[in-house]
Amino acid sequence: ILENRTDIIGYVFQIYGALILYRPQNSISNDLKTIFTSIIDIDNWNADLKYLAPGYSKFICAVIYKYPNEIEAHLEWAFQIYSVLLQDFSLEDHALDLLGTIIEVFDITQISE
Repeated sequence: ILENRTDIIGYVFQIYGALILYRPQNSISNDLKTIFTSIIDIDNWNADLKYLAPGYSKFICAVIYKYPNEIEAHLEWAFQIYSVLLQDFSLEDHALDLLGTIIEVFDITQISE
């Protein structure tokens, strides 16, 4: 970032997401929760940041998978991001990965209510 290498940020989040899955901690740290809530803020999902969407979506999937109990309150935003990935960005693979993670991790009957 100091060298204005914002083009690699998406890759950084993909790697960070992979590392989250191997963390031994069972509860989310405050720093990670801050990053997560910042990323899932729907206001940050505009056309200018489309190049970050693949990395962000992998990161979101990893956090949801690793810390479902602490993230469940943010599922509405996750569904909004799914919609943006699918309809606005035409990133079907990433949208379906996100939806698949949500369905795999959470009870689908609770989500539909």
